[in-house]
Amino acid sequence: MDENQFKQFMSVLTAALGANKSVSAPQITPFESYDAKKERFASYLERFDNYCSLKNVISTTTMSQLLCASIGSAHYNNLAALLGPDKPIKDIPYDNLVKHFKNMLAPPVSTVVAQHYFLSVTQQHSQSIA
Repeated sequence: MDENQFKQFMSVLTAALGANKSVSAPQITPFESYDAKKERFASYLERFDNYCSLKNVISTTTMSQLLCASIGSAHYNNLAALLGPDKPIKDIPYDNLVKHFKNMLAPPVSTVVAQHYFLSVTQQHSQSIA
């Protein structure tokens, strides 16, 4: 093998190894379940994205499957009930899945409801003005 053939072989080998960086799904352990009492959903998603980067998960299909396996059975069942039988969760792209989970687990706060809570607060006897 001459020098040109060796360089060509190495470039093909490097390209093949670079294209196969993603870890297959059976080798990835699920991420921890989401607990609303411990953290906000935005923080959970950030940690989940870091976990996927650490495990070299590039495929959005694998990321959506991993998120569904990791989110917890209660949240998965709630989303399945919310979407209905017409939309199986396994067919939803990762970005849409994250959007559905955000709408379900961290809905936007209504201004009217926030104003009602603010106006309902009364000062307790043990609280000072400051």
